[in-house]
Amino acid sequence: MRIGLDVAQHQLLWPELMERVQFAENAGFDGAWVFDHFKPLYGNPNGPCMEGWTLLAGLAA
Repeated sequence: MRIGLDVAQHQLLWPELMERVQFAENAGFDGAWVFDHFKPLYGNPNGPCMEGWTLLAGLAA
């Protein structure tokens, strides 16, 4: 079985997103997931919500 971590990038800035993905990698998770929404699903509708594909590329770099 493979286990991944859903990072859920709404209302988060880059440093915390990177920290979560590094945690997943160090903890032995097989991958990290993000969603493809352009607006946060909860909280401030104008809050941070990075676009999924670009975010994945940045996290993989």
